[in-house]
Amino acid sequence: MTFIYIHGFGGEKSNPRFCENLNSFLDEHNLTNRVVNIEWDSVKIAPLKAGASWLEAETRADALALDVRTTVMDRYASRHQPYVLIGFRAIGVTS
Repeated sequence: MTFIYIHGFGGEKSNPRFCENLNSFLDEHNLTNRVVNIEWDSVKIAPLKAGASWLEAETRADALALDVRTTVMDRYASRHQPYVLIGFRAIGVTS
C-alpha cells in the first residue's frame, strides 16, 4: 500500500517532516509500504493578509484536486495498487 500525502498551508514542501517520520516508522517495522508526497505551492500565510492567502490557497487546492485525480489516483487504480490519501486541512476556530 502507498500512502499519498497532500500537505496544507505553508508554501511548497518537497520533503515534509510527516513523510520522513512515517517512512522511518515503516522502515523500523520492516513494512514495505511507502509514503509519497504531492508537492504543490499552497501559499505561505501572510498574517496581515490571511483571508486573501486563504482564498488563493483554496483556488490552488481546487486546481490541484483535478491533477491529483488524473495523475495520481487514476494511475494507482489502473495498476490495481492500493493507496490511501492523507491530507491536512485547517479548520477555522471562532470564539
